[in-house]
Amino acid sequence: RDKHKVKATTGDVLSCKVVKDRKIAARNYAVSLAYYSQKCGYTQMTKEFRDVSKSGAVSQAYNDLASRHRARYQSIDILGVKSIADDKCRRSFVQQFHDAKLAFPLLHRRVQPNRKDRVIFASKKTLKRL
Repeated sequence: RDKHKVKATTGDVLSCKVVKDRKIAARNYAVSLAYYSQKCGYTQMTKEFRDVSKSGAVSQAYNDLASRHRARYQSIDILGVKSIADDKCRRSFVQQFHDAKLAFPLLHRRVQPNRKDRVIFASKKTLKRL
């Protein structure tokens, strides 16, 4: 399928709307996109991302294409973004976050001393004892 570029001076914005999601919860998004490369021409693909909003998933898609395919922002066209269920996900890097018992342990926590042991001004003698 050929893409026909339109100059900014001759084109018009047809619609512009703000997209708001229901609530802040992580969802799986399928981003359909096409990008142009000099080597292969136009390439269409669907990528899966996990994010709390559609705009966040689109930002991840731009960053992913820039890193993996060296595609520039101007050469990427977002065709559609839709939310998909957990069982419809194909990619393992998205599926690894579906576990209900998923936990992120906080390692290397700094233990604070007791309130009475914390001193703002201390003499040199007391510092040596600590």
